[in-house]
Amino acid sequence: ECHATEADGASPGEPALAALVPLLDHVRHDGRELPRVQIGEREGVQGGPMVAVVQQELKPGDELRHCFEPVSNSELFAQYGMVPIAAGGEKKVMEANVFNKVELPIRVVEEVWRESSSESVKEIKVRLLAERAGIELRRDSPDAEEAVMQLPADALPIGRMLPTARFIVWPVRGEEDSEAACEELFTKLFANCDPNLMPGSEEGVEWGNQDVT
Repeated sequence: ECHATEADGASPGEPALAALVPLLDHVRHDGRELPRVQIGEREGVQGGPMVAVVQQELKPGDELRHCFEPVSNSELFAQYGMVPIAAGGEKKVMEANVFNKVELPIRVVEEVWRESSSESVKEIKVRLLAERAGIELRRDSPDAEEAVMQLPADALPIGRMLPTARFIVWPVRGEEDSEAACEELFTKLFANCDPNLMPGSEEGVEWGNQDVT
C-alpha cells in the first residue's frame, strides 16, 4: 500500500498535486514540525518524474523523518491508520504532535466585564477579538459560532489564551479615545502570538517580531 502525498503543482501558482511516492512509505512520520521533504515534478518535465528534495542538512547516520501531513492525531488515524506513540516504561504515551488540537469552548461571564470595562469599551474589545484574533464572543448574531481555543497551541507562550484573558480584564478607563487605547492594548498583548492562530490578521500588520505577510 502506498499513501498519497501532496506535491507542488507543475509550475508556480498551479494547484498542488496528489502523488504516489512509494519510497516515502519507508520514512517514519514526524509530527514535531512541518514536512522536511519537498515533492514535485522535475523542473520542465510535465507529468513526471517526481522529485523529492530533503530540506535539511543530513550527516551520515542521521535518520530522515517526514511529516506525512500537518494534522491532528484523529486525522492521522483516519487518513493513515496510525498515531505517533513513544515508549514510556510499561505504558505507552502519545508522542508530541505539534499539529494535534482539541477545541476548548470559552465563555466570559458578565461580572468580568463589569469589573474591568465600561459597556462601550466592552463592545470595542469584543469586536477586536472577533476581527483580529478570530475569537467570537458576540452573542447577538444567530450565525455566530461558539468561541473556542485550539489546544495545545493556544496554551503555549505563542498562543491566544493568556493574551485574551489579559485583554478582557485589563482596565481601559478615562481615555478620550477608547478605540485607539484598545487597539494599542491589543497589539501589545498579542505581539508574540503565532500568526497562524490569528485568522483575522490584516495583511502587512506586524505582531511584535512576526510579520503576518
